[in-house]
Amino acid sequence: MMLSQSCVVYNTNSVNLKQAQNKGKVKLTYENGRVYKFDNILVKDNIYYGIGIESISETQHTVHEAAIMLLDSTKISSIFIKDIGKSKRRTSVLAKGTITAAFIVGGIIYLNFFLHF
Repeated sequence: MMLSQSCVVYNTNSVNLKQAQNKGKVKLTYENGRVYKFDNILVKDNIYYGIGIESISETQHTVHEAAIMLLDSTKISSIFIKDIGKSKRRTSVLAKGTITAAFIVGGIIYLNFFLHF
């Protein structure tokens, strides 16, 4: 059995919109506490847009909201860029433990079956 998971780690230093544009994944927090994660921040005619939005509510549930969002720079409290060196995609193989447990359980069931005959 194989499991795959992604882990995105963001830098600890906040940046401004200009520094975050075209840098890839970012986590943006507004002054009201609302958190958004974007695949990228783009600028056109001095207007900033968040592309590929995930919104995280106060209850920490992720909600996919829209593809593009206009960003209000006057209400942003922090912007963190993805730390590529610390972010990883991990694949784990659950072979030894899973197979061993299956053999033990299977052996017990097999033995129990023959003891009753």
